[in-house]
Amino acid sequence: EDSLQLYFALVMAEFIRGDLNKALDLARKAYEIDSTELWVLGPLHQFYSYLGQNKEALKYMQRWTENIEQPNQFNNVMHRIGYTYWKNGMKEEADYYFDKQIEFGTGEIKLGRQAGGTYYDLAGTYAFRGEKDKAYENLRLFNQRRAMSKYMLSLIRVDPLFDSIRDEPEFRQIVREMEAKYQAEHERVRQWLEENDVS
Repeated sequence: EDSLQLYFALVMAEFIRGDLNKALDLARKAYEIDSTELWVLGPLHQFYSYLGQNKEALKYMQRWTENIEQPNQFNNVMHRIGYTYWKNGMKEEADYYFDKQIEFGTGEIKLGRQAGGTYYDLAGTYAFRGEKDKAYENLRLFNQRRAMSKYMLSLIRVDPLFDSIRDEPEFRQIVREMEAKYQAEHERVRQWLEENDVS
């Protein structure tokens, strides 16, 4: 249990640092300790997907979905499942999950319950489907948050759902704004620690 928690911290740290291969390597080691742990299977699926190793991604995604007990644990990753199916030529399954992601996200927004990533997840789904206007609309809404986490910055840099718009000026501008927000928040925290003499 303790060693798995340590692995989780290390896996996330490497992902945030932008070293996908190292994050994947650590997740594989955690998998050797417990091959049914959801937090191990989820990242293995996603890291293989981000690295374009789609057959491996499918293998871990299927193991991951088999181990999920509550259907609501799928809610914010249905587009990831859809992407993996699509990349493995299973278009019908892919469309089902993309539709479900849109249905869930728009439902959450209507209810005023959107979590931080709801707009991001919708943006990625629309970008992958070639619905650029909706993708940018949701990315702009996501980008309205005051602070931006390093995790989200690391994710948007490798997220294959955005490959179709990655080189466009508007997308690059949004990423620059996200980076600036992260830096500003980082600086605020640094100053606070300094002023409050926390070392």
